[in-house]
Amino acid sequence: MRRSIFFLIFLFLISSTSAQTPVELKNGQNIYQIGKSISYLRDSSGKLSFDDILAEKIKFIPSNKKELNFGYTNDFLWLKFTLNNQSDFDDWVFDVKANNIGYFDFYYQEENGTWKKSETGTALPFSSKQISDTGNAFFLKFEDKAQKTFYFRCQAKVGLIIPPRVQRYESFNNYSRMKNFYYGGYFGILLVMILYNLFIYLTLRDKNYLYYVFTIITTLGLFSSITGYNYMFFWADMPVLNIISARIFTSLIVITTAVFTIYFLQLKKYSHFLYYWMLLNIVLAILAAILELLTPWKALTSNLISIHIITMIASGVVTWRKGNSLGKYR
Repeated sequence: MRRSIFFLIFLFLISSTSAQTPVELKNGQNIYQIGKSISYLRDSSGKLSFDDILAEKIKFIPSNKKELNFGYTNDFLWLKFTLNNQSDFDDWVFDVKANNIGYFDFYYQEENGTWKKSETGTALPFSSKQISDTGNAFFLKFEDKAQKTFYFRCQAKVGLIIPPRVQRYESFNNYSRMKNFYYGGYFGILLVMILYNLFIYLTLRDKNYLYYVFTIITTLGLFSSITGYNYMFFWADMPVLNIISARIFTSLIVITTAVFTIYFLQLKKYSHFLYYWMLLNIVLAILAAILELLTPWKALTSNLISIHIITMIASGVVTWRKGNSLGKYR
């Protein structure tokens, strides 16, 4: 009797590690966070084909989180989920709001049972997207009251975070408009700050304002790159620029803020150690950008900027305590 009970428990555990409960789409709800209903499989070799996946010889691991975080990895990730459309609508959209996924292949089944693939990602031209958005969004095709399983395969080569959602197109469109409005306002403020400080520099000829303009320009470049808007509007057909731009701008923001801090706080006068440490930050930023472009090390500039922020705060505190009243503004 005990053996039978243990055997049943064992079978239950096996089944629970290979399948997830389908997400039921209903009329009263427009947005579903489906992270806990997704199963995933790591493909370190990158050689698994979709036929291999359909053969179901390799078990998927169920997720227990709303947002799947795979960290920095070169692995290809296969993921699958099942939807049961009990609603009266057929305008559902699968959406992953991640702007750094190089390759994103979405597999769906036609009414006749044929599997189709839609390819997109930042390593491909922007025109490859089914839906024009900075993230990855795909239309879900259902027959009335149908249940379907969907697969997707992705690779980022950077920090891979997947926040998967299913929502009606109307909700998706409303969110996209609000997001574009928010970032449009933010980028507009940065542009106004650039023009304003450039005008002051041309009037007063104080180089601190010019160095500050450079820091705002690199900030604008970095955030417009990591949010996907540079890819969307400026180099939609040159994905290679999309891949390297965020790394370059991260390095440049370290360089420009270091130069601004050195001159604005007069670091050489108030702290020789921080002055030379800031110069070292500049050298490290250049080396980090080069190494990230030429080697598999992809977190160098991200780690450096964390150290650099601490250095800037310390510079402000030290110079302020030594009598430079401008230090409190850092």
